[in-house]
Amino acid sequence: MRVVPRVLAAGHRRYRSCLTRDELDDLAQSTFATIWRRLATYRGEAPFESFAGQIAIYHLLNASRKKRATLLGENDVLLPATPSAGIDTFERQLLRDAVAQLDDSQAQVIELKLYHGLTFEEIERQLGVSSNTLKTRYYRGLDQLRSLLRGRSLERPA
Repeated sequence: MRVVPRVLAAGHRRYRSCLTRDELDDLAQSTFATIWRRLATYRGEAPFESFAGQIAIYHLLNASRKKRATLLGENDVLLPATPSAGIDTFERQLLRDAVAQLDDSQAQVIELKLYHGLTFEEIERQLGVSSNTLKTRYYRGLDQLRSLLRGRSLERPA
């Protein structure tokens, strides 16, 4: 069953998952358990490696999605973390509220482009969406953010 760690490692590189090495090891164990539970559903129409690989990729994408959602919700990954970035707590909250109102696909592209420094080509490889679609989502998202923030008062509450 060497296929599971190989598939997880390749998927980790391909999808640029945010999981650590220890999390990937835990994910491999979880994948083995799922393969064992679903063994009765394997019909033998394709190589067993394909069956196991699909389960491994599903687990990888699901775990990455969950971790990314946790990071976005709790640690302000969308926002510069350092005070030297010129954004104080009040402005950070305004921006977080505005980004939360964006379409998920727009928010995701803005996060990857601005806060992770990826190019459109890198985002295309990671998400499997054409770079033209990504650019459309990015620029529409920025326009929407400008509109949302333009209507907000920048006066701090007393």
